[in-house]
Amino acid sequence: MGRKAAEAAMEKKPAAAVRSEIRNYIRNERDTILRKWQCLQESLNSEERRKEEFLTRQEVIKTRSIPPVVQKFIRTLKRAIRNTITVKGGTPYSVVRSMFLYWDKDKSGELGGDELQHCMKSLGVKIAEKDVQQIISYYDSNKGNGEMAYDRLLADIQYDEPTLIMEMEMEKDSGREEERFETQADAYAVMPPLVKQFIEAVRSVLHRKMRNEGGTELSHLRHSFLMFDHDYSNALDENELMMSMHRNLGLQITPEQAAAVVRFYDRKQIGAMSYQLLLEDVMRGQPLMLQHAELTSRTLSKTREELKANPFIPKPFLPPPNKTVEAFKTKVKRELDNRIRYKGGSVKSWLSKAFVAWDPHFSGRIYRWQDLQGAVRKLGVNISQSEAMTIMANYDKQSNGAMDYNLLSEDILRSDPNFLIDSTSILDLNRTTTSRTPADVSMLIRKFRRAAEVYTKKSEGSIEPKDLLHGTFLRLDSSKSGRISAADLNRVATELKIPLTTEECQKLVLWFDSNGSGRMDFSLLTRQLFGDDVLTKPLSLPAVSSSTDDVNEIKASLKQKALKKAQRNKIIIAEKVRVQAKMESIEKQRQAILDNRKNFHGLTK
Repeated sequence: MGRKAAEAAMEKKPAAAVRSEIRNYIRNERDTILRKWQCLQESLNSEERRKEEFLTRQEVIKTRSIPPVVQKFIRTLKRAIRNTITVKGGTPYSVVRSMFLYWDKDKSGELGGDELQHCMKSLGVKIAEKDVQQIISYYDSNKGNGEMAYDRLLADIQYDEPTLIMEMEMEKDSGREEERFETQADAYAVMPPLVKQFIEAVRSVLHRKMRNEGGTELSHLRHSFLMFDHDYSNALDENELMMSMHRNLGLQITPEQAAAVVRFYDRKQIGAMSYQLLLEDVMRGQPLMLQHAELTSRTLSKTREELKANPFIPKPFLPPPNKTVEAFKTKVKRELDNRIRYKGGSVKSWLSKAFVAWDPHFSGRIYRWQDLQGAVRKLGVNISQSEAMTIMANYDKQSNGAMDYNLLSEDILRSDPNFLIDSTSILDLNRTTTSRTPADVSMLIRKFRRAAEVYTKKSEGSIEPKDLLHGTFLRLDSSKSGRISAADLNRVATELKIPLTTEECQKLVLWFDSNGSGRMDFSLLTRQLFGDDVLTKPLSLPAVSSSTDDVNEIKASLKQKALKKAQRNKIIIAEKVRVQAKMESIEKQRQAILDNRKNFHGLTK
């Protein structure tokens, strides 16, 4: 039916119309093929042109001479763009475009000198004004407005850079030694040794807190910061850091050390540090909370040895060596040894019982030398006022005039055996104080002895070493009290031609300080070197009875003491006169020898 209708329709058209339709169809088909061929040829030509343009552009980039300042600028900008892509994502094109649009104040699509400098400052890059002008002139858009477009800059940045589907070796590239502009991050690239020690100390304390109290590094460090953030700035300044480390973590830190730590972690230049950066450094290289293993004794001992030299870890208080204190400890040990042997107990229990009676507030401290006398009298030891003052000054940890008697207990227990060991096999109660002299102090004492013997040898035995040394001390004793300071001791050493440093003089003064005044009793030095004589021999005075019933006996003892004191003063004055006369005689002999030598030389001439 349809075929018949089509044939009928064709029969109705005239032949000319049919030929015209066929001609138009053929022409259209021919033109379509021609157009397709032309489009294909044009596409191939366009690809060839773009290829040639790309090769030409690459050849220009490779062969053109880029100024060193522009090269530094490109390297610096590449580094900043990589960091931005790592943190926020994006592409070099999107980062550069958003940067230009943000700092383009006049919205011209180009950046001027001031705008470029503000842009670099926001990236933490330090760049000079003359370098900015050179970069602007190199990337000038040739519009005569002194501004730069970002199309050529973007091409330079993307040259020789990986694409999105290529791996970007950030760590390897960051280690290159390339010349670029200095950035703010460069000041914090290398951690100072002081900050490393601070991190080690904080890490050690945090690990101890985690073992004893639980929690994490974040919780303990954040609690420590927030507790002492008095101005609620979410950051700690120098004073707040010192309080936080001292009170909460138990670390010792000086104002200079706190300033150095805050300066390193103050990335915003606000004079305070946040704990996030510190926490990152503390956690770097450390195992996670679920991976912490139990430390062995060997690991703990190794860690303690490494932390001994750390200035932030508090060191145990060690009293300076003193001859009077050593003699006192020997007496106390002898009495305690007898009591423990026959009555039981321990060194700590007997000392606590003796001192608590004079410490009504149980503060662990006593503030008067009379209290110390009364406490040790309970142990059967009698000491004089000067000895008590020396002992109190030696154990004054806080430098407030109070003696911490727990330190005395620890000092005695440090060399005392425990209850499982026979004390008589270790503790030599007959050992003298001189034998316990520290090695460095013994070396200094030997220097004085050798110097005195050298001068005696030069005088051909006309003066004894003991008289020479004691006379030199008397002559340079500015206070005429029988005690000299470290400065006077240095003068004595200079007079005897003994090379001593200030620290060595201070050690010698502390060892022979017999009354806690910080001055050296030089008669003790003379006695230790040459034995007792009229000047250095101590007078044995009777001990005052602790009983208050026999008043007459106390008065008689005090009277006898006063008489012996007056007698001793007379002896000392007479001996001083004798020594002074002998020194004058030596001076006359020396002058006579010099005169004879001058006369002899005059005759020989």
